[in-house]
Amino acid sequence: MKAYSSSDLYSRIVQEQASAAFLAACIDEDSYKKILLSHSSKLYTPNYFIRIALALLSLVAVLFSAILLGLMFDTNSSTAFILLFLFMAFICYLCLELFVKNKYYYNAGIDNFLMLATVIFI
Repeated sequence: MKAYSSSDLYSRIVQEQASAAFLAACIDEDSYKKILLSHSSKLYTPNYFIRIALALLSLVAVLFSAILLGLMFDTNSSTAFILLFLFMAFICYLCLELFVKNKYYYNAGIDNFLMLATVIFI
């Protein structure tokens, strides 16, 4: 399943290329503004500090919820432990899809960590 809209990704790439061309003085400011207005993107990408903070908060939320579920259900056997990991992978994937579709996160820390957590839990 595609998480990100292809038109939003295309607009994002066009904006990045236009920004690089403007900084290299290949296009003027008027053309740059027209490109940004014609290729608007809804994707949210914060700066690096916010990305790290959101990823750490996601780590804490997933870790604590996994520990809480592990304590609620007896995970002494290996089968229960495996089922807990599969359940957590499903929950992380579901949260990833919801955050990307509803909040338009793109490399925001949350989506990167939830993708990693889904792979780790599987």
